[in-house]
Amino acid sequence: GNQSQIASITDQYRNLIGLADQVMSNSSGLIDQFQIEFGRAITHMPNSLWPMMAEPHPANPALLQQLTAARSRPVVGYTGNLRGRLDTDTLLPLMQQHPEWDFWFVGQTHGSAFYRASQHLPNCRFWGTLCQADAHAVMHHFDVAIIPFKDDPLVKTMSPIKVDAYRRAQLPIVTL
Repeated sequence: GNQSQIASITDQYRNLIGLADQVMSNSSGLIDQFQIEFGRAITHMPNSLWPMMAEPHPANPALLQQLTAARSRPVVGYTGNLRGRLDTDTLLPLMQQHPEWDFWFVGQTHGSAFYRASQHLPNCRFWGTLCQADAHAVMHHFDVAIIPFKDDPLVKTMSPIKVDAYRRAQLPIVTL
């Protein structure tokens, strides 16, 4: 969305793709475009292969104790980017209308308008950016996982990897 950053982002992709021994993506559209643009073979890794990947190392024991202590009501949870794609206009009223539920979020809060608007709510907890094992540990405490994304062109082009991650954790999923 920011035309002034295209050159910088393109240079970052060119650098990362150039450094990699092998490049994989779950997005066939991205593969087609990047193979042409960067002249590099990119392997398609379907989302369905993710369950076959190695399990992450065990979660931090101190975090596991915090999770148990923090969980007192049903938990509605989300893991991922907490910036632009979140439907704040739907999510904030939902959180306010259901004080009997806790809303847990895992992900970077820096630059997040949603974080700034919701951090004061008593039923809202931000766990921050966590390593994969710790993020999985938090996610396994969710009663239901949400995908609170806006209905916009960016979201419509995204790969449904979040759905697959929540399915692997055997969580019920609600999209807003």
